[in-house]
Amino acid sequence: MTAAPAHLTAAERAVWTETVSRVSGELTAARLTVLENYCVERARQVAAEQFLREHGDVLVLRNDRGEVTGSKPAPQLAIARSARSAAEKLEARLRLRADGAAAGNGHDARGRFTKGNVQAVGPLLYTDRDLLQLREEVGEFLQRSIADDGGEGEVSTRRRTLHEYRARVHRRIVGLDAALEARGLFDRRGKLRVAWITKLETLISTAKGIDSLLGLDRRAKAIPNLLQYLAEKAEATR
Repeated sequence: MTAAPAHLTAAERAVWTETVSRVSGELTAARLTVLENYCVERARQVAAEQFLREHGDVLVLRNDRGEVTGSKPAPQLAIARSARSAAEKLEARLRLRADGAAAGNGHDARGRFTKGNVQAVGPLLYTDRDLLQLREEVGEFLQRSIADDGGEGEVSTRRRTLHEYRARVHRRIVGLDAALEARGLFDRRGKLRVAWITKLETLISTAKGIDSLLGLDRRAKAIPNLLQYLAEKAEATR
């Protein structure tokens, strides 16, 4: 097996070890360069996605007093998306086979986690089917949240963004809580899963902070006056 270049990081060398035997055709100097770039991008993707699994995809902004002032998407979202796209393009050039070093290690031909591999979502422990159901639940949560705020027509772009952040935090809370239910409060060594519990508490605190920004009271949907109602009725009958 061709050894990985010495200047690659440990994570990049691990990708190289898993991938090099699956490259179709002769390993020319040009193809080795493509493989090297592939390892860099795939390692960036994995690192960014690992961060998102551990810390969530929303960063809460606080002032000097620790008060929540807003939130924004974690930059790792863009990093993971960009690295994944670049890795897939490089993968196509390498024409990777499904067999070889990756066989049996829980990855498919593209280096992605296979269904049933619990590492796929870290502590959330969801299969592909479970993740789909979770996304649907989050979508329903977002719709109800916006409805509580008066409906789509009454919510500004920035407020809708806060609702979306709140829905994403909700997803992490539900997922991590399900993981604790599935695995229990104690690991195989009998130690309390302090990191998981602490993370759950942090997520709940983040959710409460966003709720505080949005306001917890249900806002009534604007009711049209008589002229507006008649105009809408006439428009509907055309």
